[in-house]
Amino acid sequence: MIKNVLFWFKPGRAAGFKKVITAVFLFFVVYAVLLITVALLATAICYTGLRIIITTPEFLVIAAGAGLVAFGCLVLFLLIKFLFTPWQHDKVIYAVITSAALALVAVSGSSGIWIIMARPAMVAIVVGAALIASDGLVLFFLIRYLFRVAENINPGRLEITEEQHSQLFAFIRQLTTDVGMPFPKKVFVSPEVNVSVFYNVGLWSIFLPVSGNLEIGLGLVNSINIAEFKAILACEFGYFSRRSTKRFIYQANYLIYNLLYDNRRDAKFMQSRAKMRDVFAFFALPAGKIGKGILLILKKVYKIISKNYQTISHEVSFHADAIAAGVAGRNNLVTALNRIAVAGGCYTIALNAASTFMKEKKVTRNIFSNQLTVLRSGFVHPLSGSRINYKNQWACYPTLKERIQRLESAVPEEFPDNDISTWDLFSNPKTLQETLTANLYREIKQEPSFQFYEENEFDTWYLANPYKMPAVYKGFYNRRYIDLINWDLEALAAQPVHVQPGALFNEENGQLPSFISRNEKDIATLKAIKEKHVRAESFDFEGTKYERSNCDEIIAKMEEEIVLIKEKLLQTDKQAFSFFYQQNNSVMVLYQQYQAIQRQQIVFTETAGQVIQLINSFYTSTLTSEEVKSTLGKIAAHELVIKKVMRSIIDENIITSGSPLYKQISNYINTQYLYFSDKGKHDEELYALSEMLTGKSPLLEEIQHKYYRKMIEGQLSK
Repeated sequence: MIKNVLFWFKPGRAAGFKKVITAVFLFFVVYAVLLITVALLATAICYTGLRIIITTPEFLVIAAGAGLVAFGCLVLFLLIKFLFTPWQHDKVIYAVITSAALALVAVSGSSGIWIIMARPAMVAIVVGAALIASDGLVLFFLIRYLFRVAENINPGRLEITEEQHSQLFAFIRQLTTDVGMPFPKKVFVSPEVNVSVFYNVGLWSIFLPVSGNLEIGLGLVNSINIAEFKAILACEFGYFSRRSTKRFIYQANYLIYNLLYDNRRDAKFMQSRAKMRDVFAFFALPAGKIGKGILLILKKVYKIISKNYQTISHEVSFHADAIAAGVAGRNNLVTALNRIAVAGGCYTIALNAASTFMKEKKVTRNIFSNQLTVLRSGFVHPLSGSRINYKNQWACYPTLKERIQRLESAVPEEFPDNDISTWDLFSNPKTLQETLTANLYREIKQEPSFQFYEENEFDTWYLANPYKMPAVYKGFYNRRYIDLINWDLEALAAQPVHVQPGALFNEENGQLPSFISRNEKDIATLKAIKEKHVRAESFDFEGTKYERSNCDEIIAKMEEEIVLIKEKLLQTDKQAFSFFYQQNNSVMVLYQQYQAIQRQQIVFTETAGQVIQLINSFYTSTLTSEEVKSTLGKIAAHELVIKKVMRSIIDENIITSGSPLYKQISNYINTQYLYFSDKGKHDEELYALSEMLTGKSPLLEEIQHKYYRKMIEGQLSK
């Protein structure tokens, strides 16, 4: 206990300690009130039981009274036991709440029995039976609460045994000994890029020791060496090595969150009983209202708990990093933490490629070999993770930047690098990789005609991917297009620029496009939470808990960030053009070509919209012959723009000459349509025109990307 207390008095933890002291003080006040209330209630129960036994010497009543006396004594015993058990105040709150609930059940049930025994009339019997039935519902709900287990489910997990992978288990066993962590109850592998210790948490697991399960993500194993793997594994074990801190915090927050926010089945059950008619509803409805009130109070209290636990959780995370650095070396841990983000991006690219190949009725045999191809290419940069957390709100961790800064400033240990592959710990890793890959397709109905695409096919496809930009830009031009429509290229070229490439193309600027993408996805998530499309009454943003009513506030903040990032991108884009123009004047031609393509596509989009509206007017309105002629004249006037764009699709070789779409576009370009004659409008010609205007966005996007890539690569030439 002394060691646990002294941990919080180390330098750098004073601010967090003050918050924890405040939270503990508040809890002691709440505890005192609850303890006094339950003690009085327990005494009243004992007194009531004795009075029943003395005043009504009948067997059933004596039995009920004896039960009340025994229960009251039990409650008092629990209170005395927990009061004189040092450093167990977190557990007292659960004992008090449970005891209070059981006391309420005992009083309610005995009252029902007393009514029936005292007034054996029909009305009294019905009222007493209803009271006992309502009491039974509360007892049922309480038992569900006591024995409910919040399970951690991942359908992609696969359990492995020591017989299958003896070397891995020996490695884990030695590491758990070094860290002071019990050996995992079970070991699983999954395809993700992570390593985690998870628990199936119930109320009793907070009081009794429970063994955790270990999940090893093969996407991570595929990306780090054995020294880095040891560091990540030791870090995860370090979170749960100290029984009185992190393990309890994690389990308590996980359980409380599930009880408060993931209890819809229980709520529906109680509501259904409250809808019963007559006298039963009279007792069930107030019970339901009381239950809602209790949940509301607990949710308010949980906000205070979670806010103050954030500081504790962060500090224990830093402590876990220090344990891992001491076991495996600071250098290996820092390298591994940085690799996780990159490995996650590579795994995502491999998954997206698998989805693309699915359209061609092809599936991968080994997703991890595909991930490794992407990783070795060196084109991938760390992805910016979401700042919105509405799922695992009970878990709170510091940012990667904070963890690395703390390690570099406080942990001196460095161990030699080790290039040995982590796969060497596994027996027959290729079979394991293919098994996990097959599981990725478990919910997809595969046709017999599906074929495997081999590793070399993926390598050729990925390395020839036209959407990759040169690595020298460090991701600055990835996943976006520069909007040149309103640029004055001549004026920008005349501006002197005193900037070096390193100031333009660096890791910070390379992350700007992904920051915009991240914020846009987070905004979409918040809108879904706000509109109740997502089952979440609260969410965490950058480690702080918010309610659904705060969604607009956070959305506005992120939209403002997007505006600022786009302004910085625009400024840097213009500086880059001026810099490259000073190096080579021919860059102007590349930018002018791309600008012309963008402007042409804007005109085509506007024209297509106008023509579609004109065509629809033939079928949605009654037009006079003069109106028909006027409308067809407007359509014919737009044909020049449409045919020019369609010809560019042919000339740029966006589609092959043998495809049906090529023949369709060629026929349209080479045919002079009248659209109208003495017999009326030509529906087949109007239909052909409509076909030219719909479904062409992917083709136009390919043209735009072709000139964009030509411009970005060409400006590197000197």
